[in-house]
Amino acid sequence: MTTIATFPAPSDSLVTEAREGSMSKAARTYVRETTTVLATGTEVRMTLGGAIRCFKAIRQGLPALPVACTVDERGRSNYEPASLQAERDAAVALKRERFTIFCKEDGHDGTRAETEHCETCGCEREGTTHFAPNAMGYPTPVLWTCGTCGGSD
Repeated sequence: MTTIATFPAPSDSLVTEAREGSMSKAARTYVRETTTVLATGTEVRMTLGGAIRCFKAIRQGLPALPVACTVDERGRSNYEPASLQAERDAAVALKRERFTIFCKEDGHDGTRAETEHCETCGCEREGTTHFAPNAMGYPTPVLWTCGTCGGSD
């Protein structure tokens, strides 16, 4: 039996966002807000890739219509169980929590004053190192901004 998921047409506000603003933002919003239930009773939502393809077609002038997704011969589809999004959100929240704890242990809040050589103005001045969480939530330096000229390395 082929399982088909039929998703409702995107709202007018999302269509406007896709045509005049950010297509990827509209697709992310559609994925988060729209679910459907398969004949088996499983709640599913469209994958981000599937939503982007839909909004790309809308941006090219096609009307916003309901979208039916099925599984191909390799077992791939443009929908996934809705519970996966909750698991992803929980993982992101855990990573943010770990990042906050590790930053506190390191004695900063995600930024730290450090002296480095600025490639922009050539000075050896104090600037700000900005950190972001890596895959495990550990603070990783991603940007240093010069305190003199505002340049970054």
